[in-house]
Formats: sequence, structure tokens, C-alpha cells
Amino acid sequence: MLFAHKGSNLLTINRKIDEEKIKQFLLNKQGKNYSSQTVNLYLNAIKFFYREVLKIPQRINLKFAKRSKKLPIVLSREEIKNIIDAIRNPKHKLIISLAYGAGLRISEVVNLKLKDIDFNELTIHLKNAKGKKRQDYHFPRENQKRPSKSNSQ
Repeated sequence: MLFAHKGSNLLTINRKIDEEKIKQFLLNKQGKNYSSQTVNLYLNAIKFFYREVLKIPQRINLKFAKRSKKLPIVLSREEIKNIIDAIRNPKHKLIISLAYGAGLRISEVVNLKLKDIDFNELTIHLKNAKGKKRQDYHFPRENQKRPSKSNSQ
């Protein structure tokens, strides 16, 4: 068993996998309020050490800690409006409005060309969207007036 952690000069290696000791080690980390992601990182490191470094084929049959599901923080329409209104640069304002209003990724907005926008249908056509798929987005109502040359460069 390998145990090395901050504040300890104790390093012991046992070539026999003791799942109970590993479990106690991980539970100790959980008890110290380590995130489930960090506890899973410890478990992966231990598995890697035994499998790749010590070349022990025996599997460690411990389950990963469940990751907590945090609800996203959703801003109100008024808060979004205040954020966008605070942007002074018209080009930046258009970029943020498009990204938020149409649900575009930053890379999609950055690579957007005027030819990708259909002002008659009020849609945005992206040929190389995520997963190399073609995606169509509705043009946000707030941005339906045609951008000027200064906004589209």
C-alpha cells in the first residue's frame, strides 16, 4: 500500500492490494471535505500506481465517488440587459449579444461571417459547429437590425 501525503514522511509500499486500506484512505479524504473529484483523482492515481508502476494485474474494485450536481446560476433578463448595456464597444456588444441570444459558443461567434447570417429568415447558419455538424440558430430579436460594416469586422 502506498500512502504519501502532505505533512507525512511515511511512505510504505505493499505489493498486495488492500482494498480496505484504500477505502479508509479515501473515506478519510471525504471526511476532510475534499471534493468528490479530488477523491476520484486519488483513486485513479492509486489504480495507476499499482497497474503501471508496480505491474500488479489485480484490479481495485472500488467505486468512484459521485460528483455533486450543482445547479447553474441563472441571471434574470434585467441582469443580462444590464451587463450588455454596460458594454461600450459596439463590436463587443454585438458579440456578447449574439453569443447569449442565439446560444452560440465563443469560437462560433469569433468565426462568424456576414454570409452565415440570413437576414430574411433571421437565422444563423454554421457549417463547422461542434462535432463538425451544420447548425442553424435563430437570430436574437435584439440583434435583428443588420450590423454595419464597423460592427462586422
